[in-house]
Amino acid sequence: MKKTVSLLLIIIMLFCLNACGNISDTYGDISEAVTPEYSSDIHSKEDIETAIEVAKDYFKKEFEGCKLLIITYGGDDLLHSHTDSTESGKEEDVIVLESSFYVSPNGGDGSLNQDYTYTGWKWIIVKDADGNWIGFDADMAKA
Repeated sequence: MKKTVSLLLIIIMLFCLNACGNISDTYGDISEAVTPEYSSDIHSKEDIETAIEVAKDYFKKEFEGCKLLIITYGGDDLLHSHTDSTESGKEEDVIVLESSFYVSPNGGDGSLNQDYTYTGWKWIIVKDADGNWIGFDADMAKA
């Protein structure tokens, strides 16, 4: 009887551990995201890296079942069309990132195509009144 109960408890524990291992599948995976080289005459490397971290944090929380493949600075040329996203209207207060990500066959919230790779996904990151970079918008508009 003790052996049966012990075996049953071991089986239950294995199921629980397996379920815990799948919890990470419910969040966006940023573990292997690549950031290609970029340059800017407007933004510092530190500002762009901070903006990339803001986008990654949002991706991790909101893009369930998706895997971020590439994320990088979109370039100074994209800033002008997004200055209306800022309170100041200045290019220095907006950073546009571009990314590619994969949506798994069971991923997304229904608004994304499953088993599909999105490319050219834009992340518009703006400075708030305190000078902190915050997420503003994400869209799949292509350049």
